[in-house]
Amino acid sequence: MYFSPEYIQKVIEKNDIVDVVSRYTSLKENRSGFVGLCPLHNEKTPSFMVSREKQVFYCFGCSKSGTLIHFIMERENLNFVDSIMFLSNIAGIDFLEYNDRESAVYEKKQEIYNLNNLAADYYFKILNSDFGLEGMEYLKKRKINDYSIEKFQVGYSTNDRNGLVNYLTKIGYDLCQIISAGLAVKKTNGSVWDVFFGRIIFPIIDIKKNIVGFGGRSLNETILPKYLNTSETLVFKKGQNLFGLNFAKENSCKSLIIVEGYTDVITLHQNKVVNSVACLGIAFTKEHLKLIKNYVDSVFLCYDSDEAGMKASNRAAEVLLNSNIKIKVIQIDNAKDVDEYIKIYGIDNFDLKIKNSLDYFEYKVNDFKKLYFVQTVNEKIKTLHKFVDFVFKIDDLLKREVYIENFSKELGISKKILFKEFEKQKILNNLKYKNKNLKKEGKQKIEKDSQLISAEKLLISLMFNKKNFEVISKKINPDDFCAEFHKKIAHTIYDFYKAEEDVNSAKFFSIFNQEEIPKIVEMLYKTKNLLFVSQDFDEKKQNNKIMQPIKIIKMNILKSRMNELATRGNIEDLNEIVKKLKEVDLQEEAGT
Repeated sequence: MYFSPEYIQKVIEKNDIVDVVSRYTSLKENRSGFVGLCPLHNEKTPSFMVSREKQVFYCFGCSKSGTLIHFIMERENLNFVDSIMFLSNIAGIDFLEYNDRESAVYEKKQEIYNLNNLAADYYFKILNSDFGLEGMEYLKKRKINDYSIEKFQVGYSTNDRNGLVNYLTKIGYDLCQIISAGLAVKKTNGSVWDVFFGRIIFPIIDIKKNIVGFGGRSLNETILPKYLNTSETLVFKKGQNLFGLNFAKENSCKSLIIVEGYTDVITLHQNKVVNSVACLGIAFTKEHLKLIKNYVDSVFLCYDSDEAGMKASNRAAEVLLNSNIKIKVIQIDNAKDVDEYIKIYGIDNFDLKIKNSLDYFEYKVNDFKKLYFVQTVNEKIKTLHKFVDFVFKIDDLLKREVYIENFSKELGISKKILFKEFEKQKILNNLKYKNKNLKKEGKQKIEKDSQLISAEKLLISLMFNKKNFEVISKKINPDDFCAEFHKKIAHTIYDFYKAEEDVNSAKFFSIFNQEEIPKIVEMLYKTKNLLFVSQDFDEKKQNNKIMQPIKIIKMNILKSRMNELATRGNIEDLNEIVKKLKEVDLQEEAGT
């Protein structure tokens, strides 16, 4: 979807970053701007900074930064388009009024949502009619009560291949609209069938409370596959939704229990466990992680007890390992899944399972130990290598030490050997990393010179103070910067001062795209100049701060020129460059 620059600017102007962020966390004003606890990660000491002047934010804890749009994208787990829409709603701006030429995509999405609502209503009514007796009998057998049926809008599709299609066409929708919504499919003979027939229907609802698709469970062994989801549409991507997450978010849950099936989630909700969600028949993905990372601080994996469930649990944990989310594993005994366990042993026993759940690393170590004691010598060696590979993924040094220590004690293996193997793994990983980096040459060579890049970043941040700029602009120009992105920022700063415009304004940041803005904001904070550069200017104190990075940049220019001349064998010009290098050193010492 396209948004005109005028529309985006209107949305930005109508939403003050301090006002919107204050909906998520309490901000206090100080001499630097506004500060509070970060709403993007859990922290006890405020490290989240907001500038009303620049309309940007930065967190020293999680390093997230950017404009209000970036904040909404992070906090609400929305893409750019949906973030603009979100802010439009807050400001009460009519999207269609400003985006007539692109309203077709928006209208198409709304059409699919409307069709899904009608379909959900149709399936629900069928379930609660004489045609839905088979479906209702199945649900009652699974002990799903009327309240849950209504809460989750569970429905039923009969064996009629055209029931929903006929219903929707009578209302006025054409076949193309129904097919594009993922509710019907065109067969090779030209006939159009309902996607779902002979199934219990579970509407899939996103965090914005839209019905985006459906999951269907077959009640007849001849109707395959047993579980079927809506195919991907304009509003539905299987790997970007979790069944039940809308309720977890609504209840402000800080932890999630991830299970496998729709009925697992419904059974847990019936027993007041409202933080349960399920993947839609696929493995837990990075997209799922993006969906939950700003809402929760811990995840309990509670997959089915079979081998496939254990593999799914491990795959999910591997995705979660690179986040700050705590991972725990709930082990189900003597039952195939959560639903069956609760029906046999009751919710109180399941609550005990939650309380006694193992840290994922502890769970894995126990798993390795169980394997080790029943294996042959060669198998044992393979298991030990797997353990070393696994421990290598642990960032927490103390935790790593404890696991190796305990593992060596319980298995009677020297911890020195395990640590030695660990060091080998580290060397191998470093070699892989170096080999990967050797392939990256050319433009990235500049980025490797950390001293030069740091100098450029420092000068850019200093130039946000006009008096600093007046000193710097006499010494270097924008094209003296090596990194292309830094050149772009420098040119913009020079242009703004030349036009007598304020670089400390939202207008300045509007020049840059959505990927560039957070980099600039982070640059300003990390160089300790912050966004809120004081207008007080002490020439003596600032002199060293300014001259040192200027020297580094000038030396780099001269050295590059010297290398060129040396290659050509131009001795006379080469001597001139050496002379200039000495002059730069002398100027720096004199502070001029």
